[in-house]
Amino acid sequence: PYTLNPCRNSSAFNPSAMMPSDVENDNTTCVSSLLFMPADWPSDADPMTMCSEASPTMLPWQALLDSIAPACCTDGVSKCSAPERQPCADPEAYTPEAIVPGDGSVTCAQAAAQMLTYFEPSAQTCAETGFWGLTNGALADLMAPSCCKDKIGVCSEYTLVPTPAPTLVPTSKPTPAPTPAPTSAPTPAATPAPTPSSTPEPTSAPTPALIPAPTPAPAPTMVTGKVAMSVSDPATFVEDPEMQAAAKASVAQMAGVQESFIDVTLEVVSRRLGGSPRRLSNGTVQVSYTITIPADAEDGAEAIAGRAETAISSADAEAVTSVFQHKIADSGRDYTVEVTEVSQPAVVSQPVVVEPAASDMSGGVAERGPVSLLVAGLGLAGAASMARG
Repeated sequence: PYTLNPCRNSSAFNPSAMMPSDVENDNTTCVSSLLFMPADWPSDADPMTMCSEASPTMLPWQALLDSIAPACCTDGVSKCSAPERQPCADPEAYTPEAIVPGDGSVTCAQAAAQMLTYFEPSAQTCAETGFWGLTNGALADLMAPSCCKDKIGVCSEYTLVPTPAPTLVPTSKPTPAPTPAPTSAPTPAATPAPTPSSTPEPTSAPTPALIPAPTPAPAPTMVTGKVAMSVSDPATFVEDPEMQAAAKASVAQMAGVQESFIDVTLEVVSRRLGGSPRRLSNGTVQVSYTITIPADAEDGAEAIAGRAETAISSADAEAVTSVFQHKIADSGRDYTVEVTEVSQPAVVSQPVVVEPAASDMSGGVAERGPVSLLVAGLGLAGAASMARG
């Protein structure tokens, strides 16, 4: 019957419980708290609207109701209690006391308080940028393997739909005009002797037409890098199409970008990136990736590339191992992997230059030439080790 009460869950209100008080023998029950509640309190659909405003006691509503809730609400949660921030699709699967990958001292609850903001999961909110420049979905997916019993992040059901690449339509060549058949010539009549005439003045040669400079097209931006990992049965691993897809999905999650932007190459190598040879019973596989961001990307190619570079640079080998293991498990394979090294990613610009049509000496336009791709300023950073598991 007490629909307007200090508890977020109205059914958790205990009207007969004793109100907290510093006065000896004060027997005021929680039903008295109903006198404080204003008739125009917002509905449960928007409970936080009035929490920062002053109550009749001159305290903010949040301070007043939070002091009453432990005694008057069976779950201890008032209308103004801040919602819990956690990364799991199923709140019951959340393990706040679990340890996240790293130095072994940070719990999931501490990491969530620092990295996550409270949001209702949707395609839009999961794609919004949060801590480290990563999307909310990418942050939740990074924490889920360690902090959720079922390893399913809160944004797992919302996936970005990649924009299809434009289809190139070839330019048809002009159809040559048919050559007319020759006609039989009549028998020539006798040619009279030529009459001498004056020598004509020479005609000046035509002036060559100027060929315009190439026109630069909008330039895509690329992020390149490598990941080395110890893999069981490496020769089979690199030939498995499912592992190509798993590697693309893993890099996409690490960088917080669409899978359609990513190309990967898998190869078996005999030494670590930038290091000396070592022997591993399983074998070492190197994943080389290229993230190509179109110049017309909605948030700007350079901005997306910068966020991807920061995200990959900030990830350690243990966290990246967890991402790869999760994607490999999703594919139904049972390879054992352990990331041993993540190279420093490099951002590369790739301007595209379109050659103009050539002109002949008489000013006519010749057939259009092919489109040329010029790669400038590669300046790849060295494959320095960024983190080790």
